[in-house]
Amino acid sequence: MKKKQGELYKIFSNDCNTYTKEVFKEYERLWKEDFTKNNEGASKRDANKAWNDHHREITKDRGKEKEIPN
Repeated sequence: MKKKQGELYKIFSNDCNTYTKEVFKEYERLWKEDFTKNNEGASKRDANKAWNDHHREITKDRGKEKEIPN
């Protein structure tokens, strides 16, 4: 189910973390949908496993300091 931005983020009752969380949930939904579409015969379980692998990869550097080149 697609939601409009205004339904996800209420400026007076939510903060940026809430908005970011909702954006990431939508990214997950779209990623799984795309995976299923591009992998004929893939089950929901296959999509969830592939998502877990993808999520591990994209968050592997979370919390680490990064040096920004000048």
